[in-house]
Amino acid sequence: LTLLPMAVGFILWARLPERIVSGMDAQGNVTSTNSREFAVIWMPLIMLVFHLVLTAVGGGKRNSEILTDKVYKGLCLAAPMLCNAVCLPTFAAALGYNIPLNIVICCIVGVMFIVLGIFLPRLKKNASVGLRFPWALRDEDVWVFTHRVAGITFIICGIAFIIAGFFYSTALVICIFAAAVLIPLIVSAIYGSVTEKRKEHEAEIKKAAAKAARIKAGKPKKPAKKLK
Repeated sequence: LTLLPMAVGFILWARLPERIVSGMDAQGNVTSTNSREFAVIWMPLIMLVFHLVLTAVGGGKRNSEILTDKVYKGLCLAAPMLCNAVCLPTFAAALGYNIPLNIVICCIVGVMFIVLGIFLPRLKKNASVGLRFPWALRDEDVWVFTHRVAGITFIICGIAFIIAGFFYSTALVICIFAAAVLIPLIVSAIYGSVTEKRKEHEAEIKKAAAKAARIKAGKPKKPAKKLK
């Protein structure tokens, strides 16, 4: 399924132009192009490698409690759906059909972010999949909090991407990407630091209480005074 656009591209090869439009601004002006070879051959191959990596990572953990069946199926379908959703409209636009590429691509990216936002909070702590920040891997509570924040952020950014497709601006797209990356990172780092210090303080209090209890238990009892 990932290589379906390649097969379609070979069928349409003679009709496709040497340079294929890959981006437009809000006014419909061409902002970027790719070679026919890249669009037909290399893009599907890159997505195939991406697909194999995702399924390999997911397959290795499928029988554990880290990935649910739904998350694993989502990993398996991510690259094929993305490849077809990007390449096929691009071919159609190259053949002269009136396809608003920026709207299509932004909507695809937006939907992907929303799907990621739904699945991220369901991931259990592991060293293979997810936002593997060092402070999140050290603590279960921080891991859960990080992925909840990332899930909400990704859903909001996904909706923003879909809206941005109708008012395309490179600066706006960069800002949305930056927000999707920086918000979970910064919030998670702050929460991780606060949580780590709080747990260290609680551990010190428990240690001091245990030490005091041991000292108290080791003291000899004072003899009771005899009544005269």
